[in-house]
Parts: sequence; structure tokens; C-alpha cells
Amino acid sequence: MAGRPPIDGYLGDPDMDGVVTLEDAQLVTDASVGKVILTEEQIRRGDVTFMGVDARGRLDIANALRIAQYVNGVIDTFPKPGEVVVLKKPGPSMQAILGWVALGGFVLWALTRGWGKKRRQGWLGRMK
Repeated sequence: MAGRPPIDGYLGDPDMDGVVTLEDAQLVTDASVGKVILTEEQIRRGDVTFMGVDARGRLDIANALRIAQYVNGVIDTFPKPGEVVVLKKPGPSMQAILGWVALGGFVLWALTRGWGKKRRQGWLGRMK
């Protein structure tokens, strides 16, 4: 699989094969949900948000997203906290992801802000 070189020779490459690929993003994803346990060196290489590990000792899923963005050329580096992230124009796959995120946000807003409240009340009323 084609990839990109690690930043500073190591950052973004938790599988330590010398190339940042989507396999690195998958490894961090698996680690964030507890499917695999990373070594301290793998955590150092996979912590591209510079936020460290959570209370369970796991990297956050945001690290996997950043690695995937880097591999796909959406970002050129892993910004430090407080730095502004400038995204390149998103390609079709990123546009689809952003579209789903926007749609999910709208659906969540609609359900919590009363857009479907009367429908839900009516539906629940019929269930009684």
C-alpha cells in the first residue's frame, strides 16, 4: 500500500514499518476501542493529536482520523495543539464523509430540538 513518510521520522507510524498508511490509522482505531494494546513506542508514534492517552491508557480515535487525513493528502503535517489546521480542498471521499457528518448532525439536531417531537409523541401515544 502506498503511503507517506512519517513526520520527524516516526510520527504517524505506530506499526513502525517506515511508512504512514491507512494500516496505521486502522491500528490506532483498533487500539482506541481496546482490540489491541500498543507499546509505549507505538503510542508515541500514534499520538498525532499530542493529547496523550485517556484514563484507560488508550489513544483517542481522533488520532486515527488525523493519520487517515495525512495519508490521503488532506493535511501535510500533524498540527500541534493551538495551531490552525488548513485543510486542502477535500476530494470526493472526504466530501462524502463530511456530508454524512453534516447529515448526522442535522438528524441529531432534529431529534433533540423538537423537529420530530410531535411525531414522536404521537407515535408513543399510539403505543399506549
